[in-house]
Amino acid sequence: MALLANLAKVEPSLFFLPLLIDLPHEWGQVACGWRHTAALATSGAPFTWGDGYQMQLGHGDQLMQLRPKLVALLAATRLRQLECGNHHCVAVCARGQVYTWGSGSRGQLGHGIGRNEAVPRIVSALSGWHIVRVACGWHSLALTADGQLFSWGDGRHGQLGHRTFHAELSPRRIDALSGVRMVGIACGDFHTLALAEERRVYSWGSGVYGELGHGVHRSRTRHPFPHSIPHLDGLEIIHAACGASHNMLLVKNP
Repeated sequence: MALLANLAKVEPSLFFLPLLIDLPHEWGQVACGWRHTAALATSGAPFTWGDGYQMQLGHGDQLMQLRPKLVALLAATRLRQLECGNHHCVAVCARGQVYTWGSGSRGQLGHGIGRNEAVPRIVSALSGWHIVRVACGWHSLALTADGQLFSWGDGRHGQLGHRTFHAELSPRRIDALSGVRMVGIACGDFHTLALAEERRVYSWGSGVYGELGHGVHRSRTRHPFPHSIPHLDGLEIIHAACGASHNMLLVKNP
């Protein structure tokens, strides 16, 4: 769902937010959920704004924020990525730990319970792993430094990749990809993409709008475990991004 972009050395005025002299002058990343936005300064400090009804801003309340506000609990923690799901946020710190907050009704926070969290909380189930990247929609994914994938949250469309259609309240390794080293991930609302080191792209979850990329006969349904997309085999994928029900890939020398 969220879009990750490089915004280094972007002046705050370009965000149409005048007179924000207390904000950083250099930004590294920005991500968007359904009605909220999150951004990382180049220092690794996280800021959020927009709708706070599901506590997705991480400020300890349900208030709307009309301008970027520092997530105080993570102010002293250098983050490497900050990602937005529909109504939650997932952050990765430089040491490989994962924090989540916001809506947890479908298990997307990974704390073993289906409840909202008003401030960032570390995902203890991943504490033994060094996480390098996360992605989220109505569900959440984490990529480890050695190329393994974990997923949790809403699984009604098979988007978790565990051969089931139910939610997972805690991170669970995707065993179907255990023998493949993964290097990239992206999430739509109800589907998932993963990039393999061997230059393959895998997809799973909802295919009702053709978002899985497997052709007519395999797209108009739900697939609860990863399938590679043969049409993309061998291409060098630089970046993958998902909308709610579509995908875009940046390819080097197609």
